[in-house]
Amino acid sequence: LAAADFAAIASKAHAKIAAGQNAGLLATATGGAQPLPNIIDKAVLRTGAAYAGRMLSEPEKRQLRIAFKALL
Repeated sequence: LAAADFAAIASKAHAKIAAGQNAGLLATATGGAQPLPNIIDKAVLRTGAAYAGRMLSEPEKRQLRIAFKALL
């Protein structure tokens, strides 16, 4: 996956979560060093895996979390 892919996946995941039942939880998430809430993290990683058509590697998961946190 390229850097542009991570930004696109993060944006898609953010929009999906903001429109869903976990929107309130998303509002409490921060872009700092704190880990994402588990429900949010799983949703982001599922979106990434669906986009890639496979499970993401650990470095890809890190990059996706960083891109997602940049949107918070």
